[in-house]
Amino acid sequence: MLKQYLMKMKTKRFLWKPLIMLMISVVCPLFLQAKGNDPLKYDLASAGVGADGYALVKVSLYVDKPKKATVSLLKKAAVHGIIFRGVSETGVTGFNNLRPLVTSAAAAQQHGDFFNAFFQSDGQYLSYADMVESTTETVKVNKKEYRVTTVVKVNRNQLRTVLQQAGIVRRITEGFN
Repeated sequence: MLKQYLMKMKTKRFLWKPLIMLMISVVCPLFLQAKGNDPLKYDLASAGVGADGYALVKVSLYVDKPKKATVSLLKKAAVHGIIFRGVSETGVTGFNNLRPLVTSAAAAQQHGDFFNAFFQSDGQYLSYADMVESTTETVKVNKKEYRVTTVVKVNRNQLRTVLQQAGIVRRITEGFN
């Protein structure tokens, strides 16, 4: 009887181990994936008038550690904002609101492959933005979040040209046909 009981316990124990290992192997990657794909949290505001075809934007990037706000992330936020959000005027004279280059959410989803490649780390977006000021302002917003702010110059005309060549944005002359 004792022998049967021990055999029964061994069988139960061996059934639980693979089940637990399976659960761990399924759940852990989900947590790691969710952690790695955090969306960019930022604000954009006008920082003045740039040269022809350029937009000067004040980018505020929200991060959990100030070291995470790299130059490439600040540029990414600026270019992403010019393409999808636009820039609002903040009392600077002579500078109108800039509409986003891509105004349709459907166009953004339809050309998702283009934008994934465009915005990957060390991607093409870096060639359309330059840091204007070497100083950045870091402010602790709450216990777990910092706001890192700087001014970035974005070449809006070249961005529009690339999006037109990719068929994402219509040319201005196409609207009158």
